[in-house]
Amino acid sequence: MFDQITDGVHFVTALILSVIIWGLCLAVAWYYHFSEARRYSWHNNSLADFMDLIPNWLMNTVLVAWFIVGTFPMLNYVADKAQFGGVVGRARELNMFDDRPWYGVGGYQFLIVVVILIVGYLINWYRNK
Repeated sequence: MFDQITDGVHFVTALILSVIIWGLCLAVAWYYHFSEARRYSWHNNSLADFMDLIPNWLMNTVLVAWFIVGTFPMLNYVADKAQFGGVVGRARELNMFDDRPWYGVGGYQFLIVVVILIVGYLINWYRNK
């Protein structure tokens, strides 16, 4: 679904999407790690109670994956330029070459996120071993 939104976007649109995703990631990271409200929310029965149940290693891994997801609109923009820009891009538009660069394919982007989550788990497992 994210490919449908970010395919064929212009540079400014890709940059705005990336900044929004990165900004949300940084806001959640700030709230999780530095907010005084989160530290004392356990007794107030607020939404942050749920965040207190998430282990630090899992939250850090999810934040890293989230930050990498912020690069996907820019990667899709670059892949569009490589696929459809210039002389080679004109030939690709005529379906002579229908290959999209690997970094612009949603399956590979999803694989990168899965690898980050697995590596985060393995680092935690190794440190607690």
